[in-house]
Amino acid sequence: MIKTVFITVTALSMLLFPIAGAAGAATSSAIALSTSASASMTASATSGSLPKALDPVPRKGKFEQRHAENLKRLKKGPIDLLFLGDSITDRWSRFPKVWNASFDKWNPANFGVGGDRTQNVLWRITKGGELEGISPKVVVIMIGTNNTHSDSPADIVAGISRIVEVIQEKLPNTKILLHGVFPREARMKKG
Repeated sequence: MIKTVFITVTALSMLLFPIAGAAGAATSSAIALSTSASASMTASATSGSLPKALDPVPRKGKFEQRHAENLKRLKKGPIDLLFLGDSITDRWSRFPKVWNASFDKWNPANFGVGGDRTQNVLWRITKGGELEGISPKVVVIMIGTNNTHSDSPADIVAGISRIVEVIQEKLPNTKILLHGVFPREARMKKG
């Protein structure tokens, strides 16, 4: 079972500095993998291949640069608040005044990479070392919107669920704040 908290960023301070009883009630919330995600993983297991959303894959170009920056941040010092995701997360870096005013007191790290999909985050946290040697109090995840044009909803849920499971395995004392997948418009077909 996945122990994930679904709340807004405004409650982030409560996760980092819990008030007696309130955070405990919130963190006791749990969700299970959806039936369709479990069915997708079962079907993949019998066919011998993982859905793309579950197969850890690195990317070239900007991905490599951001991954290297993330590894440098790991070595820099403590991380109490870790953001993982795609361009939605990555773009916080464009607003350093807002970022610093909102999160600086919690030793934050922004590990968002534009264009990332679930499989890219899975590579970063399972093979790329982005969770090694840290023990954040909270990990904020926003991922999946870039999968919507190539993966089924069940496979996207399975990919996100696997990310949560890996974080729980590697960082068992860390709380997880999981955001929903942002909607996307249908991609226009050329021709």
